[in-house]
Amino acid sequence: MTTTALPITQILKGHTQSLFQALRLLSNHPNSYSTASENTVTAEALLAEIQNLSAVSNTADEPSADTLPDDKLILRGYLQAQSPPLQLARDTQPALLFVDLLISELLSQTKPHVSITHLSRKLSLQISCRLLTRPDIAITANHPFCRLIQNLYRQLAIWEPAAGKKGKAFADWLVALSHDLASLDINSTQLVDCYSSQLENIIDEDHQRSRKVEQRLLETASGTDVLESVRNTVLEFIGRRLSHRPLPEDVIAFIQSTLISDLQYILIHEGVDCELWKKWKRLLQIFSWAFQTSDSESHQTKVATLLSPLIEKLDDSYWRGLPKADQYPDFAASLQHYFLQALTSTPIATVPFPDILASSPDATSPIVLSQSIEQDISHINEGDWFFFRQEIQNIQKGKLVRKHPQQNSLLITKYSGQKLAEYTFDEFSVGLTSKSILPLNTRQLYAQALRTTLQRLDKHHQKHLQAEQHRAISEEKQKAALKAQKEAKDLTQKADKLPEVSDNLRQALQEQISQLNVGAWMRWQQSSTESVEIKLSVKLQNSDKFIFTDRLGQRIADYSSAQLIELIAKKQIIILSQGDKFENSLEKVVRGLRKPLS
Repeated sequence: MTTTALPITQILKGHTQSLFQALRLLSNHPNSYSTASENTVTAEALLAEIQNLSAVSNTADEPSADTLPDDKLILRGYLQAQSPPLQLARDTQPALLFVDLLISELLSQTKPHVSITHLSRKLSLQISCRLLTRPDIAITANHPFCRLIQNLYRQLAIWEPAAGKKGKAFADWLVALSHDLASLDINSTQLVDCYSSQLENIIDEDHQRSRKVEQRLLETASGTDVLESVRNTVLEFIGRRLSHRPLPEDVIAFIQSTLISDLQYILIHEGVDCELWKKWKRLLQIFSWAFQTSDSESHQTKVATLLSPLIEKLDDSYWRGLPKADQYPDFAASLQHYFLQALTSTPIATVPFPDILASSPDATSPIVLSQSIEQDISHINEGDWFFFRQEIQNIQKGKLVRKHPQQNSLLITKYSGQKLAEYTFDEFSVGLTSKSILPLNTRQLYAQALRTTLQRLDKHHQKHLQAEQHRAISEEKQKAALKAQKEAKDLTQKADKLPEVSDNLRQALQEQISQLNVGAWMRWQQSSTESVEIKLSVKLQNSDKFIFTDRLGQRIADYSSAQLIELIAKKQIIILSQGDKFENSLEKVVRGLRKPLS
């Protein structure tokens, strides 16, 4: 028997005949999947029974008390949970494993919200029953029912309830679909597409509401980013110009308490191209050298050339409209006084300006990510969904709405658009590595579930084929052994019944047998028309036993010397060769080694 793989590639392309071929191959194996029960039920009857499962409220706020069985294969779990267990009718058996694996895989991948867990399982059972008689629908992408199934599980994967009636519209739609599914003509494009259109409208309305919430969240985050960027710009300019430079203490105090915040105000409201920002940049540049004590001619020339006109220009044009404008006249007067001292070479009491860049590393230090983190994060994009596992039973779903490398920030929102979490790149990378964060590929959800199902079916098929091969080989070996034992037993019985051999002949044959060496060949006459050549493989002189094998090396018979004498005397065994003695065999080996290579 040759191991044959299921035609997975063709099935994934939608070839229905390949699917039915695979189902026929699977049906030839012992069915370890189905329940051992004589209580058979048709797919239609099972669907009607599931349809009547009670206690699902219209809003599906809570799981029903009538809990469906928790089994990795939901249809098998349901059948086995009945009292007595149920067995599906024979005509649906070939499709049973395929359909149950596929729908169970979809349900496992989506992990529906706890508020619709029971309803999702019930609806999955109903879908399974409908597919039992038409499994080909599951691989026909353009079939209306297949499209509905794909959209349904894609929505189950990300949905969560929100406040108000519209926040539970999807759960209400699930209840309506469950109620109508038993009687729905799943081959009618018009009827099935009606439910698909309803679902699309619900999804669109949910997305519109969530986008509004996300937009407000992004605007807030963007505003925070602007403030941070402006603050960094001001601090970086002042820090690079003034850090460690000598300035009067009251000037330093004014810059730190008033000027820095007012310059941020200017950049937020007027931008970096406004004239007021440029004026302050020029003035701050002068601060970097104006208060130094130096006798150099170049310094004295710069002081005389630049400070003298600046004293007259220090007017309210520097602070008009600023939040703390009332504090600037005194500051301007102090500056004019210090500039006059500098012009007259009068010493000015100064202290080094503090290093504000060192005290605010985030304002100037670029974010450097390791190569491994960059690789982990590079393939994720805004709009991607993820599972976030806090505990084994606590799983949340979130969407990446903003990926901001400059701020080292990943912003995650819920289905409703509300903020779920914010991660740094390295935190998210650690989550992916530890599998506390798992990608949720909603676009490929159905295709991946179908591929996984077919791969599991193929593994199941190969396992049974190998078991059948091993069983067949074992049976053949057992038959061959039984045949050899029977033939040996028959021959032994015949030898025991042979008439007496004369003493002279017995003595001659005894001497001939004693000269037999291992490797001796004989012809064993099994019947008047059939014979086989056998080889003396083992000669046990102490126990008086001669063991014979066939040309394949399988043990075929063993006799004592007395039995051989009787068989040779009656010509049932004929000696063809005596076999080589050990010395002769060794001599042949040595001659072969000495023989020159040609």
